[in-house]
Amino acid sequence: MRDVVLGLLLAVVLAGCSTQNGGTINLEPSGSTDGHSLPGQFSHVQGTDGWGYAAATPGKTDFTPLTWTTAPDGLPYTLTSCWVGTPAPEVLIARDRLRPGDGRQAVLTWLVPQDGTVQLSATFQSLIDDTTGDGVTVTIYCNAAKIAGPTQLPNTAGQANTITALVKMYAGETVYIRVDPGNSYESDWYSYRVDLTIK
Repeated sequence: MRDVVLGLLLAVVLAGCSTQNGGTINLEPSGSTDGHSLPGQFSHVQGTDGWGYAAATPGKTDFTPLTWTTAPDGLPYTLTSCWVGTPAPEVLIARDRLRPGDGRQAVLTWLVPQDGTVQLSATFQSLIDDTTGDGVTVTIYCNAAKIAGPTQLPNTAGQANTITALVKMYAGETVYIRVDPGNSYESDWYSYRVDLTIK
């Protein structure tokens, strides 16, 4: 009985905190203080905190969920495990970086938990200098509606590029952040940060 009472009290406290922040959810299991964010809420389980990790073919609307597994050999970075797609050369999404595959987009997805106006900010920074590379193109959707981009990002190490959007969304809709490799993918390693708040 005591555990039931404590559980009810905790639920009331959490609900009150969410309301006081105008709908912005700050009390996440990951410890995030920025609402909904990556890599703050990055997980090896699909759907945790609403986040998903997938691959897509350019021009197609279907997505293939990635598999959490051991990172492939021969990468320019030391990764133990990450989200991996098939076939090779595969899409790779790690906690602090990602790379699209050969003709395959890396896709970050987020399930909208409640109705509201969503402020979105997505920052990408190239980790490799390659003047011969064509960089990546980032386009952001809410369901099938384009809300930002396409934005071309060069293979210029250290150059950060931020994409923003302010959009009314509804519970159950999905945000798709699609990172397209263009004609080449070998140098398309980017760090990323995504922040979303709901008002």
